[in-house]
Order: sequence, then C-alpha cells, then structure tokens
Amino acid sequence: MELSNILSYLLFFLLIWFMFRRGGCCGGHMHHTSHQTSHEKEPGKDTAKDPVCGMTVRKEEAIHRSYNGQEYYFCSERCLQAFEDNRNKPVL
Repeated sequence: MELSNILSYLLFFLLIWFMFRRGGCCGGHMHHTSHQTSHEKEPGKDTAKDPVCGMTVRKEEAIHRSYNGQEYYFCSERCLQAFEDNRNKPVL
C-alpha cells in the first residue's frame, strides 16, 4: 500500500470521526437523550416542535422564548438565533 493511500484513508476516517463528534446529522444536537427518534415523534403535551429545524424537543429541556403571546421551543442556541434573525422578515 502506498503512503498516499494510507494518508487518504487516515484523512477520511478523521473526517468521519470529527463529524460524529460534532453532532452527526444535525450539527450539534447532542443534548437530546433520544436523538434518533426525536425527528420522528409528533409533539405532545410535554414536547414541542422546533420552528426552525422541525425537531421534536422536550419542553423541560428546550430553550424557551415567548413572542407576541406565542410560545416557542428550540433544540439549540443555533436554532434560536436563526429564528430571532428571521422572525421580523416578511414571508414571501
């Protein structure tokens, strides 16, 4: 095996490892206990749907904000920031 092939494989595995360390599919939603099913569950009494990414979050663990009498729950600071940056923009 050539050195360039070994380096290519090493780089590939490092990138995969880094991706999973940073949250895998969602970019950092690591604080959820049931991450694999959190995208599949429908919101219930104790859960809500993140308005930015659509993830179902547990209300007791989620970041919570109230705007114009409406309650919003977010899975991460990143989704909260995206919501706050875009909530006053007109919908086309």
